[in-house]
Amino acid sequence: MSKKERGKKRKKMGKGSRSCIRCGTHRGIIRSYGLYMCRRCFRETAEKIGFKKYS
Repeated sequence: MSKKERGKKRKKMGKGSRSCIRCGTHRGIIRSYGLYMCRRCFRETAEKIGFKKYS
């Protein structure tokens, strides 16, 4: 069996296993409340999903 036939294995643990649901990056993931969104995407969509900015 060659590499091409086997395909890629899905990572089960660590930073590489989680990605942003919006842009797909692995950096700066916010997992609280099951968001799984990177911090940049969160800042853009926070008010739409019901978070309020204080001060």
